Amino acid sequence: MKIVIPSFNREHMIKVKTLDFLHRNNIDVDEIDIVVETEEMKERYIESIGNQYNIIVSGTTGVGEKRNFVRSYYRNETDLEEIVCIDDDIDKLIDIDKPLDLQMLIEDAFSLCKKYGICMWGLCPFHNPFFMSRSPLISTNLKYICGAFFGLVIDRSKYIIHTDIDHGEDYQFTMEHFLRDGGVLRFNHISINTKYFEQKGGICESLGGLKNRQKQMKDNSEYLVERYEGMCCLKLKKLGYDIRLNGSYKK
Repeated sequence: MKIVIPSFNREHMIKVKTLDFLHRNNIDVDEIDIVVETEEMKERYIESIGNQYNIIVSGTTGVGEKRNFVRSYYRNETDLEEIVCIDDDIDKLIDIDKPLDLQMLIEDAFSLCKKYGICMWGLCPFHNPFFMSRSPLISTNLKYICGAFFGLVIDRSKYIIHTDIDHGEDYQFTMEHFLRDGGVLRFNHISINTKYFEQKGGICESLGGLKNRQKQMKDNSEYLVERYEGMCCLKLKKLGYDIRLNGSYKK
């Protein structure tokens, strides 16, 4: 198993956020891969965090291409069967029931995936105790698996799933895995602590700023609603258009 951290121009943030989070949870350096876009970016990361990490250059542009690269690379260039993808700005995970043991969470998640024949798992994308406590602790219906923290079982007997968009790619991956595997596994009582849209670098910077990201949110949301009719609907939020998945959808 590998922890894979896609990152874009956040060589300082990754050090104080996700890498510190992983170290506090006793994840060995050898279990961590960092994926950046260019050799020049790799050099800046080495200067900031040291050369003890395996840093992979994807040669991609944009979040969608990078997500696709990760899926192809670990399927075709390694013999790994499981990876966990984490964004570079994660402070901690929050469990409403008990203190969180990251290693145990990962082991339990992949064990449940094997039990249910599911290849993708994730967490609740928001830390609101009211909504987290009202959901079943674990679900396999069509619920959003946020790209900020998720696990993949690499099943080479099944066709590979790629995205053709940037913003909203995690919604597309969720729906495609549901269609291919018959479900997605989500821990509804465990949430991600991160600040969407507010951090420097990352997706917003790669798209040329917040306004460009908001336009892409609208365009891609409309595309997904049309392509996956019945699986999702358009939702207008404070920061722009997004989609909501239909949790009662049946394959």
